[in-house]
Amino acid sequence: MHSIGWPVALRPGTMEVDTACTLEGTWAAMEALVDSGVTRYIGVSNFDLPQVERVLACARVKPAVVQAELHPLCPQRKLVGVCKRYGLAIVALHPLGDGTDASHAAAAAVASACGQTAAAAVVRWNVQRVVGVVSC
Repeated sequence: MHSIGWPVALRPGTMEVDTACTLEGTWAAMEALVDSGVTRYIGVSNFDLPQVERVLACARVKPAVVQAELHPLCPQRKLVGVCKRYGLAIVALHPLGDGTDASHAAAAAVASACGQTAAAAVVRWNVQRVVGVVSC
């Protein structure tokens, strides 16, 4: 699996955006990796809904997975819905947010009612939405 880790290209060694490098061109290069057998699956990380839709508009090979920040304080319902509609796997990066989200009052209340930790309740929330979970 190879993934575009960020939707903006930077000039090597700088923090300057490389406007010559387009999302569509990068996706075509990713598709070439599939065509040549270097990888079987390609995906995207840290893309918002408009960026995912840009990839889908030009894609010959659909992203196998979309990785995004997903937790109760950042549910991204539209992004999750579009991914499901197009048959794309969605994976929650940072499902506990910045670490304080797991102790959010609503998560704590649900967790207490279920006899779980707040972190377990937040992870379960994503799993019940059929969202994979990766924690760093």
